[in-house]
Amino acid sequence: MAKTVIVTHTDQPTGRLQELAEVFAAEMCVVDTQISPLEMAREVAAFESDVAILAPDLEIDAVLELAKIMRSTCPGTECVALGRRGPSFFTKAIRSGLRDVMDHHSDDFDDMVDIIQSLHREAELRKSGPQHVVPQRANQRTIAVLGPKGGVGKSTVAVNTAVGLARRCPNDVVLVDLDTAAGEVANLLQIEPTTDVAQIASMSELDPTAVKLRLETHPSGLLVLPAPASLVAAEGIEQPSLMKLLKLLSNLFKYVVIDTGPGSTESLVTTLQTASEFLIVTTPEISGLRVLQRYMAAFNELGLEDVAQNLILNKTDDKSGVTGTQVGELLSRPVDFFIPTDRQVQLAANQGVAFIDAYRKGPVTSVLDAITRQLTGEPAPNTSKKWFR
Repeated sequence: MAKTVIVTHTDQPTGRLQELAEVFAAEMCVVDTQISPLEMAREVAAFESDVAILAPDLEIDAVLELAKIMRSTCPGTECVALGRRGPSFFTKAIRSGLRDVMDHHSDDFDDMVDIIQSLHREAELRKSGPQHVVPQRANQRTIAVLGPKGGVGKSTVAVNTAVGLARRCPNDVVLVDLDTAAGEVANLLQIEPTTDVAQIASMSELDPTAVKLRLETHPSGLLVLPAPASLVAAEGIEQPSLMKLLKLLSNLFKYVVIDTGPGSTESLVTTLQTASEFLIVTTPEISGLRVLQRYMAAFNELGLEDVAQNLILNKTDDKSGVTGTQVGELLSRPVDFFIPTDRQVQLAANQGVAFIDAYRKGPVTSVLDAITRQLTGEPAPNTSKKWFR
C-alpha cells in the first residue's frame, strides 16, 4: 500500500490538512522552523513515503527548495504543495519538481483526494515492476575509457573512439561523460548541453524513449550524455540509479562509450562493473604508471581480470626516456597501441572538433582508427601497393 507523509511545522493539523491525514492515514513529519530545506529533506526521506504533502505553513521558498532536493535525492517520493499560492508560483513549482499544487481553501476536496490517489497508483505501478521492458541486445559493447590521472589524453581517446564508432553505426553509439570533475566531452565536441547524466539518472522512471530524446546529438551520428556542469550535482548522483541508467543504455545502443574520471570514485567502480571492455590510456611517465599499477591490481580485486583490456600509450616520443618495452615490463603486459605526440591534437580540442574529423590522415588518426577497428572486429586496411604491367 502506498504511503503518505505530511510535512508541517505543527503536530496538530486542521482543516483540509487534517481531512487528508485521516483519508490517507498519513504520518506526520513535524519539522522545525529553523532548519534548512536540506535538513527537512533528510527528515522526510526517513519516512520512505510515496507522496509528501507540503503543508501551507511552510515558507514558499522552503517548499520549492525542498521539492527540488527531493526530486534529485528521493525520486520515489512525489511532492505536492497544499496552500493558496499566486499565479507566478506555478511556474516555479513545475521547475522545482512539485507534482501538483492544491488550494486548501477550495471546496473541491474530492479533487484533492483524486490527485493523491493518482500518485499512489503511479507508485504502485513502479513497485510492481518495470513498465518498459527493453530486450537485452546481442553483441552489445560497453567500453570504459580509463586513465590513471588527468592530462593523459583519456577524454580525447574516448571522444575520437566514439565518433569513429558512430561513423560506422550512426545513432547507435552513445558517449557518457562520467569525468564529473573535468567534464570535457561537451567542449571537445562543441556541444551546448541541455541535460546531463545527473538529471537523467535522477528521473523517477527511466522511460527508454524519454531518455533517448534527452540525449545530445553530434553531426557524426553520435549521441552524447554530458557530465553535470555543477560539482554539487555530480556528487548527488546515486550509484544504484547510475547503474540502472548504464544498463538501460546498454540495451538501447550497440556501443556505450564511458569517459571515466581519474581516481577511485564510486562512479568508476559502477562503470567497471558494467563495462565489457576497457581502454586504458596512459603516458610514458613513471608517476602515472605507478598509479596505473594500482588500477590494474584493483581489476583483480573486483574480479575483472578477464574483462577485455587494451593498453594505450599516448604522447609517445623519443624525449620521454621511457620506452614501450619498459612500460610493458612495469605493468606486466604489452602495450597494444602507441599514439605519437602531435600538437594538432590540442588544436583540434581547442576548436571543439574531433581529431579524426579535423585530420583525416596522419599517424595519430591511423592509431585512433586502429583502436576503433579493434572494437568493431574489422580487419586492418590493406595498405600494400599493387603494381600492374
